[in-house]
Amino acid sequence: MVEEPAAALVDVGGGVVDVDAVRDFLTARAGATVVRDRVYALDITTSGTAAVTSACGKAEYDALVLASGANTSPLAAQVGIYTAPMLAHHVRFTFRIEGDRWQSWIDKPPGGVGTYQHQAGPGLWAVGGHVDPSMTAWEVGRDAAIAASRIALLDYARTRLTVDPTIVESVYCTTVPNLGDGVEFRRNGPVLAVYGDNLMKLAPALGAAVVGAVMDGSTP
Repeated sequence: MVEEPAAALVDVGGGVVDVDAVRDFLTARAGATVVRDRVYALDITTSGTAAVTSACGKAEYDALVLASGANTSPLAAQVGIYTAPMLAHHVRFTFRIEGDRWQSWIDKPPGGVGTYQHQAGPGLWAVGGHVDPSMTAWEVGRDAAIAASRIALLDYARTRLTVDPTIVESVYCTTVPNLGDGVEFRRNGPVLAVYGDNLMKLAPALGAAVVGAVMDGSTP
C-alpha cells in the first residue's frame, strides 16, 4: 500500500489521463485524414502559404500548426519562429503495490524530492520526481540522467513509500526546463508553433484554442 500523505486535498473525481486510450480514440475518429509521414522542411511561400516537404514530396497549406515535441525548435527555426531550444531528460519509474486507495497525488516536501505519483494499472504505482536539474540537464546525456533519477527515486520509494522498491517499468521523455505545466504559442504568418510541457493535461482547452487560432489567424 502506498503511504498516505499526512495532509492532502483530495479530488474524489480526479485521476490520470489514459493517454493510450485517448490517442487510439482520436486516431480512430480521424480515420484516413491522419497521414503518418516524416517532415523534413518547412517554408513560407511568397504567396503566404505554408510549404511542407516530407517523404511524400512538397505540399502547400493555408494554415499550419507545428506541434512536434522535441523536434519543434529546429523546424520552427526554418520559418523564422523562435521556441525554447533547451531540453532536459526526465524519467518516471513504476513499482508494485497492494491495494488501490489512491489514484494520484503530487507532493512537494520541504527539503525533499518533489514528486507526482499515480496508479499505472492494477497493482502498479508510477513515481516521477523533480531531481537536481544539474543531474538531468541535456548535456549530461540520457543514460547519466536516467541513472541519477533512478538513484533519487529508489531512495524516495524506500524511505517515503510502502511499495516494493523494485522498478518494474520506466518511461523516458524530454521536458522544457522551467516551463512546468505550461504552453507557449509562436506565430509567423500561416505557421503557428505550439510547445510546452505536459500538454495532454491541457488538451481540451488547447484544442479549442488552436482551432480558433487556425480559423482567424490569431495567436492564443
